[in-house]
Amino acid sequence: MKQNAEEPDYRLMNEVQLNYELIKLEKKILDTTGDPIDYKHYSPFLDWCRDEAKVNAVEKLIRVRCNILNLLFGIHCTSTEVARLEKINGMLLEMTNRTYHRTADMMRALMVMKKDDMGNT
Repeated sequence: MKQNAEEPDYRLMNEVQLNYELIKLEKKILDTTGDPIDYKHYSPFLDWCRDEAKVNAVEKLIRVRCNILNLLFGIHCTSTEVARLEKINGMLLEMTNRTYHRTADMMRALMVMKKDDMGNT
């Protein structure tokens, strides 16, 4: 993994330090995106995603968060947990693929309906 000069080397940190860094990152993410629980409506929650600089910053923070979570997982991971997560990931992938196929089927049906509507006018 390429290490950014301004980021600490998370690989050298212990569990307590990683948890502290994780909390700081999650706070930075929420400072940028806002907390949807505090909003009466979700539209203000989505305002940040219209700003490309904010989107890029959040994506970077999420990548760093993922890296820290992977390091924490490596500390606590057992072969049983790996097997369980592989099984869960397989089920999630299967569910995602079914959803993609259903969505494609719905889009094809809508396109046929729209084509039929255009032919009737």
